[in-house]
Amino acid sequence: MEDKLIVAAAAAMLMAGCATAPRAPVEPHPDTPAYSWKPLFADDLSDAEFEKGSWKLEGGVLRSLLDKPIWTKADYEDYVLDFEYMMEKDGNSGVFIYLSNLDQFPKYKIEVQLLDDESPKFKGKELAYQQSGSLYGRAAALEIASKHAGEWNRMTVFCRGKSVHVVLNGKAVVDANLDDWKDPLVNPDGTPVPPWHRGFPALSTIPTRGRVGFQGVHGDAGVQIRNLRIASLGGAVARPPMKLGCQLWGVKDLWFDNPDKLAAFAEIFPKVRAMGYDGVQCGSFIRMDADRLEKLLNENGLSVVDQPISFEDVEDEAKLAKTVAFCRRFKVGFLYIPWFEGKSAEEWRAFCRRLDAAEAKLRPYGIRVGYHHHVHELTTKIDGELPWDILTGPDGARLEMDIGPVLEGGRNPAEEIAKMKGRLPSGIHAKPLGATAAGAAGDRQDWPKVVAAAEKSGVKWLVVECEKRQGTFDDIAESARNLRPLVSLVNELR
Repeated sequence: MEDKLIVAAAAAMLMAGCATAPRAPVEPHPDTPAYSWKPLFADDLSDAEFEKGSWKLEGGVLRSLLDKPIWTKADYEDYVLDFEYMMEKDGNSGVFIYLSNLDQFPKYKIEVQLLDDESPKFKGKELAYQQSGSLYGRAAALEIASKHAGEWNRMTVFCRGKSVHVVLNGKAVVDANLDDWKDPLVNPDGTPVPPWHRGFPALSTIPTRGRVGFQGVHGDAGVQIRNLRIASLGGAVARPPMKLGCQLWGVKDLWFDNPDKLAAFAEIFPKVRAMGYDGVQCGSFIRMDADRLEKLLNENGLSVVDQPISFEDVEDEAKLAKTVAFCRRFKVGFLYIPWFEGKSAEEWRAFCRRLDAAEAKLRPYGIRVGYHHHVHELTTKIDGELPWDILTGPDGARLEMDIGPVLEGGRNPAEEIAKMKGRLPSGIHAKPLGATAAGAAGDRQDWPKVVAAAEKSGVKWLVVECEKRQGTFDDIAESARNLRPLVSLVNELR
């Protein structure tokens, strides 16, 4: 349900005329009923991710026990976070906002510092950007507004796009615009980032949609938190609903040999949309006339779902610019290599490293890179190893998983989806096995389990791919009829 919120805040300036400090608005702590609040975490922490035994929620108080983080399972964007916290003596912790790319934690996040500022361990020794309310290592709080250890503080963090405002005990202590952080090594005020932040991306490039969480006992003592709540500021709260996409290879014979493929798509797109699909996928999109493609997509209410590419599209600098332009125009956040056939286990490992290198070039634009596998990765051992185990291992790749080959290769698709949680950035290919359409008679896929696992693992798109009969709409139409109710159900149950 979409929240209807009104932000009631008087915009003013603190420390006017101070050339060395950022300006901050006077934002009241948000007690107005105009905010549609919800608890950040359920009472049983079922909607949180954390190491067992590292946090506990008891009597309405969340307490850190170990130096381990906790964060939401859902992503948030454009929100206000409000809570009370109490530092234990010598305590050191923090609030995580804009937390994304969990497999590269802690690079992609901002930390709002929580500290026992009066502790002899810290007082007079910490840098300004290490004090409570600061964006740790990035922006100093305008003043120390925290209370003594053992006393409850109130903090409110406003996150809207690239703007971050922090209010601590009624004092506006930070007003930051992430676009000002263009250099990953130097802050806008000229101070260097901490040595342990070197290698982190510039804040101007990090996604503004992500998890929300807390650092654990980072030092000798931790933090206690109560009245923890979150509300939307008009953007989407939690991740968007799962959607149904159509891989146009399933109707290849209807367009592939047409010299003007977009003319063929002008006939195909309305039919696909009428079947209930939200998006389409095709390796040819990136080579097509972008104006005509965009017009066709908009006319039919369709999105581009991920995009197959070649390494050359990223590694060649001229083509890289075109790839980025395509992704920005069509809001594509995941690119994948559609085929590889290594001749040794080391070639497969090198392939994974090459994917990582390609993503490193695109990461500043919020784009990820992965691989779309086939069945040979699951059935043909090389040097005693299955490529699938390399791809899904700790040093493997992000995937556009295809559950048809997964089942054909003897694996359980739902289990493999669960195993790859966090490394399925966008879509999975929803391919039947034993039938021409998903959910048709003879199909061996357990679709309720597949869709449930996909939802739990954060999959954004089920991309139907029917390869048996590529000259008819019948199979993609039947697949949509069978899968759309399941997709709608998991979205309703969120």
